[in-house]
Amino acid sequence: MKKNKPNNLVSISASLLAATGLCASAAYAAPGNTLTLKSADLEVLLDKDFPRVISYSHLKTNATINGQHNKLSQVLLNGKLYTAKVKHTTSTSPGTLASYSLTFPDASNVSMDVEISLEGAVLTFKMIHIKDNAKFRINSIEIPNHGILSVNSKQAGAAVAAAIIDADQSKQMDDFINVTSAIKPKKQSAAYAIVNTSKLAATLVNNSSYDIDKEDKVKVDQAVKYGNARVRIDMNNEQGTGIASLSNGQWTYRPKSLNTATESEFTNITSKELWSKVIITGDRNGDHKIDWQDGAIAYRDIMPIQDKGGKTPERVAQHISFNFGSHAGEPFLRALDNLKRVYYVTDGLGQFLVLKGYASEGHDSAHPDYAGNVGIRQGGVKDINFLVNEAAKWNTEVGVHINCQEAYPEAKTFEEAMVFKDRKGWDWIDFSYVMNHRWDITSGAFAKRIADMKAEIPGLDFIYMDVYWGDGWLSQEMARIIQGNGLGVSTEFPYMLEHAATWSHWATDVTYGPDTKRGINSHIIRFIRNHEKDVFLRHPLLGHAELGDFETWQGRTNFNQFVDKVFSATLPSKYLQHHKILKWTEHEVQLTDGVHITDKSGHR
Repeated sequence: MKKNKPNNLVSISASLLAATGLCASAAYAAPGNTLTLKSADLEVLLDKDFPRVISYSHLKTNATINGQHNKLSQVLLNGKLYTAKVKHTTSTSPGTLASYSLTFPDASNVSMDVEISLEGAVLTFKMIHIKDNAKFRINSIEIPNHGILSVNSKQAGAAVAAAIIDADQSKQMDDFINVTSAIKPKKQSAAYAIVNTSKLAATLVNNSSYDIDKEDKVKVDQAVKYGNARVRIDMNNEQGTGIASLSNGQWTYRPKSLNTATESEFTNITSKELWSKVIITGDRNGDHKIDWQDGAIAYRDIMPIQDKGGKTPERVAQHISFNFGSHAGEPFLRALDNLKRVYYVTDGLGQFLVLKGYASEGHDSAHPDYAGNVGIRQGGVKDINFLVNEAAKWNTEVGVHINCQEAYPEAKTFEEAMVFKDRKGWDWIDFSYVMNHRWDITSGAFAKRIADMKAEIPGLDFIYMDVYWGDGWLSQEMARIIQGNGLGVSTEFPYMLEHAATWSHWATDVTYGPDTKRGINSHIIRFIRNHEKDVFLRHPLLGHAELGDFETWQGRTNFNQFVDKVFSATLPSKYLQHHKILKWTEHEVQLTDGVHITDKSGHR
């Protein structure tokens, strides 16, 4: 560095890099054209030439978390690299907002604005005012190697915690990595990721989504395969310094069409704002040390709420009312009598009732008729509305089983465009075809069916999405449509719709034995969202919500067995869900409000 006095911005950047030990390597040269954002909690150093975070300085502890130290200039548009022409449009420094204008001359001059803002301990990154044209339609956007958060081996305690969601939950799906000087280069994706040093922890959330069909012949990594690649993790070794960085996954701006896009085809199917939020934190659980669990607690401050009504801890008595094959053995008015029965035997504990087979001739018939075909043998529109409206008086949420994976030709809404004609689906009674998710979502057909259902049964609380295998943007858009109609989301397979579902059939049904591997097996996700979701495996300390059936689903009719599950299994776990997890060790879990669970004595 020159001997003459540097300007304040360069001085700040040099001091921040020195604090992390990075100036020891030539690869970590102090950046030149920089600016700062400052709040009561953080001072953030940015690159003025590209929307890149260089470092975060925590003012209370004077500790630092890094961003990306390397210069960047390119963005992936539709999977191809394009160099951005960047204009920085906000010059106040230090301030709380930095704005950039990006134009891509080699991509028909498509453009976007980027805003980076700081409030307290939270930094928000937004891509807005995205403009494409007829010559270049933007489908996806990603900034490779963005490294919006990173830690390195010169920082004491540097580590990464990542939660990967997969169909195989027989093994622990968390990846805990110590960042050492011997770390080997590796790239992977995760649904959740946290970095920490011995002084700070940090994490991020975003509305990232990739746009790939199961039908696409594309090789993707395991996390992407199930639509949960919201975070990219990049581990590198530069001149003996191990580095682990977190970047945002791909964003879908405009979903791919079935055919060549016309000027107006996707007018209403674009993402107006692509965003990410980062939070930096110190000790959050009072144990006087920093690890991934502090980052997990901070994650709750910025995460999108999935259980928007906060009802998950109240769902103690969970059961299914089943109608099948025109028999209508559990008509809607009998379902109402049964929920009253449960109410009295449990002293009014909250209930979660799934109507499986509410439409047409019952379960697995006339999908995807969500409305206009309520089963007359079950009681028709009048009785289902009477059930739903009365259920609220008996502390019960009512939802219906629907399907957008299979379509039956007898359905009133069936049309050939919605299915793959050469792919047969489930044929329990009548045969079905596998549905084309992309057509269903982008045509507006799915949105219309959901809106029609909500109009026909306005008091409905949630939907149960059966056998759903959709991925990426398609699944996220489907969830947004459902939630936009004021309905909660539940589903069959816990590893699908993780970004939205608060209940899973496979996770709660232990009919196949108490050790069945049917639930998400992640300490990280459960730590963050235990109070929000019934999608996890049974745990010896936290327990497990168990579905109990006495209304003929799977032939089960034992009411006493159902009641036993409510009190012995579900009620204890529901009590705990009223409190958020603060610290989790092998033999003890500490929660808010002074609640804790331990098996140190040999039993819970």
